[in-house]
Amino acid sequence: MKDALENVLQFAEKSYHVRCSLDYSDVCPCLTGSAQELLFRIAQELVVNSCKHSKPGVLNITVRMEGENVVLSVIHDGSAFSEPAGENGHGMGLHLMSQRLRMLSATLERTVESGARDFQIAIVRIPSKIH
Repeated sequence: MKDALENVLQFAEKSYHVRCSLDYSDVCPCLTGSAQELLFRIAQELVVNSCKHSKPGVLNITVRMEGENVVLSVIHDGSAFSEPAGENGHGMGLHLMSQRLRMLSATLERTVESGARDFQIAIVRIPSKIH
């Protein structure tokens, strides 16, 4: 999964001129192959949406264990997320991401860390015991 995440970040750097980094701890033993694929697709959607709609200068993905959960964080310095127009206020990418989150029994939390620069944070938590 690490290689796939690095490829997504390379794509973001080349296509959107975003400075990207990855902080990865191997969580693969805690997730089935299909759960790893779903987690990757969620990360991919978060990165691409961030680049398209928030226009960050820097973006970081972190994958780690936190207690009993696998945690994916996507942090960037772009503008705040706003729900896109469309049916139920969701685009197709967000709809698919919601389905993937449900399949993993995962949660998605969005926050803002304010300081000298504001950072948008998306955190996905997946209970590792069920996957």
